[in-house]
Amino acid sequence: MPAQIRYDLGFGTERQVTRMGTPGCSVALLHAIGKSPSPRLPPSEITNFSLTKSRFDRILREVVSIGHFGVFTIFTILLAVAPGPARAEPLTLATADTEPFANDAGTGFYDLVVAEAFARAGHQVRTVRRPSDRSLADAVSGALDGEYARISGLDEQHPSLVRVPVPLGTFRFTAFVREGGPPVDSWDDLARLHVGFIDGWVILEENVTRYASLTRVADEALLFGLLVRERVDVVLYELRRGLRLIERGHLTGIRAQPRPLAERPMYLYLHRRNAGLVAAVAGALESMQTDGTVSRLQAQAFAPGVAE
Repeated sequence: MPAQIRYDLGFGTERQVTRMGTPGCSVALLHAIGKSPSPRLPPSEITNFSLTKSRFDRILREVVSIGHFGVFTIFTILLAVAPGPARAEPLTLATADTEPFANDAGTGFYDLVVAEAFARAGHQVRTVRRPSDRSLADAVSGALDGEYARISGLDEQHPSLVRVPVPLGTFRFTAFVREGGPPVDSWDDLARLHVGFIDGWVILEENVTRYASLTRVADEALLFGLLVRERVDVVLYELRRGLRLIERGHLTGIRAQPRPLAERPMYLYLHRRNAGLVAAVAGALESMQTDGTVSRLQAQAFAPGVAE
């Protein structure tokens, strides 16, 4: 009568397997996986072996060379209980954006667009919120997998970044002043004013070169606080983000200038180790624009009157 041997296959599951014939069949299999039995350690006590691809191939060669039913029985069970391919870990992206483009719940416009684009490309992402300068630094260093949303050209300044060429949306860089404050229609109008903006906004750092004084702060709450307390004459910010902050903060006496100082398409950047994903994500973004997904997500995230 065939012997019944209890094997712990090392995947948290035990199976009763039938060994038909000589012990050499099971010994050959155990040798193939790198666990040759000894007189003091019978096969039934061998546990916790790992089934890597190389060992899997060795098992297959042993099975073919031996050609015995007992080994095929064990081999079949190994196939049944072996775990499938490991799922790739989600990519971690950084953003410094705020409402209505990004939020902690992941329901901002860019949050939704990025998550859908990666899902169509077969990947999951998680987003962490960072101050603007740290968000960029973590992407550049490779501490995180990428960052959104930034103007074009960052890959020229930071070779470790690769730009996904399809824009996520458009930023309207706008001057906000107190009621009765001076008009600001161009960068040159800032030359006689006390100006504030958020540290790390590259387009502002490049264009704001003449001013009476300049104050850089870490976030939008501090920025608009400067204006409310009359520490500056004007703050520079994105139009829809500023309108949302004024609405939610119940700020009064502050208005956006009617004409943005600049409008720029905004992009997702990936660290160069993820360069192989750029084409798939870009293709997903293009399909989302074509099939109406971007417009739907825009309507979902933006309040009436502040859409693209």
